[in-house]
Amino acid sequence: MMGFGLMTNIIVTSMVILGGAIALHSLTGMNVYIAAFLIPLTFTIYTMIGGLKASFIADYLNTVMIFVILAIFATVVYVKFGVTSIYEGLQAIPEQSQMLTMASIPGLFFGMINIIGNFGTVFVDQSYWQRAIASKDSAASKAYIYGGIAWFAIPFAIATFLGVSAAGLGLNIGDPDASAPLMAQYLLGSVGSILFLVMLFMAVMSTGAAELTAITNIIVTDIYRKSINPHASGEKTLKVSRIVTLSFGLAMGLFSILLFKVGIGLSFVYMAMGIFVSGAVIPLTLGLMWKKATSTGNFYGAL
Repeated sequence: MMGFGLMTNIIVTSMVILGGAIALHSLTGMNVYIAAFLIPLTFTIYTMIGGLKASFIADYLNTVMIFVILAIFATVVYVKFGVTSIYEGLQAIPEQSQMLTMASIPGLFFGMINIIGNFGTVFVDQSYWQRAIASKDSAASKAYIYGGIAWFAIPFAIATFLGVSAAGLGLNIGDPDASAPLMAQYLLGSVGSILFLVMLFMAVMSTGAAELTAITNIIVTDIYRKSINPHASGEKTLKVSRIVTLSFGLAMGLFSILLFKVGIGLSFVYMAMGIFVSGAVIPLTLGLMWKKATSTGNFYGAL
């Protein structure tokens, strides 16, 4: 389970960095390799200083900022172009070029992979467990339900106002991963680019900090304090935590550069994610919910 947990954190962090680097490159022309190294460096420093408590507060502020910027983009699209012109543009697209919508086969596959794959990234991701454990029992379940509903609006709005609108208006976009930042630039020029960069920075900081804290927790609590130094003082544990956070943050930057070098993009990592981590979902669920589940059964079940 620890192996699955570490693998999940590595995959999710690499997705965050790849997506962020592509958007930065699209908007500013910054070299993707430099962007892939600078992004983890920023949230690594912030996580080292703040820890889990600070990431709770930062998450809240980040999400509020994302919603405000999304509301601006949605209003501009609606006022500037309206629904009709975008709808007519979508109707004019040749039938053979399938869009990522509910009616297309690639869209259907993406939806299935998304649902199955993301079971893995939630159940096996330490960042969800640590937040649940750090919260009061009465607050945790409500928080996850409300949080899930609130977060759903973000990818849905970005895909609609910055993705579907770009296709309807006939924007010439080479890389599908770059459609949202390029549409933001098309809508409001340099102001749109800055707003998108701020929104991107908020999302990357939020997820990156959570993933870094999660991997530090696994290495320090489950490996260092269990097997290496069970009698470590609080001060010593904090010092090791900071070293692990810094090392992992820098390593993730190098790993993302390597992915770019070998030509592995965001969509491949996203699609492959479920294959790597979903095997642990059912054994983990049975371990929590079924009293007859054994460690041996869970081990071979996940394998």
